[in-house]
Amino acid sequence: MSTEFPDERLKLLFVCAHPAIDPAMHTPLMLQTVLGLDAGRIAHAFLVPPKTMGQRLFRAKTKIRDGGIQFEIPQERDLPERLDAVLEAIYVPSESAGTTCLALTACRDLAEEAIWLARVLLQLMPSEAEVQGLLALMLHSEARRSARRALDGRYVPLSEQDPKQWSLPLIEEAERHLAELSSAGAPAGFSSKLQFSRYILSVHTLTGPTGRR
Repeated sequence: MSTEFPDERLKLLFVCAHPAIDPAMHTPLMLQTVLGLDAGRIAHAFLVPPKTMGQRLFRAKTKIRDGGIQFEIPQERDLPERLDAVLEAIYVPSESAGTTCLALTACRDLAEEAIWLARVLLQLMPSEAEVQGLLALMLHSEARRSARRALDGRYVPLSEQDPKQWSLPLIEEAERHLAELSSAGAPAGFSSKLQFSRYILSVHTLTGPTGRR
């Protein structure tokens, strides 16, 4: 069954998660070719030198060309096996905007685009708990943007932030998603690093304004 994608960029993310491509290069390729991140920012996200990431991207593109890999729109049945790579590609820009981006407008734009893509992905795959959990994680992170930098530009860790600067509407939206996951019987364990991250961030955020969970 063919898939009706609600957004062209989301469709391209799933196209780039082709099983014939080295899985380790799925996300870097998506970030560069679809979301427009440069090799330097991608390299920072993957903790490697920019030159190394540039070489990896070049080799991956060469293999795609020489191997004659045909990029086709995946069928609906193929989406779950490509989902992890797409989730990571959406999460990396949000995380980059939250921790390494210093230009305020660029940070906000990058984070908002990532959150928008997560919302569209949830529209496409509403029964996938990982998608809803990822959106909750990014909303919690974005809610703290105003408190994340001191006046002198210094990064302020979560434990030292002023909860009064957090965005309550974003926190409430994130918690609604987590509540829906809980009521739907989503697994209580942590099957991925994203599940663990969103739980920790939720606990820290909710204990901030009130002093208790």
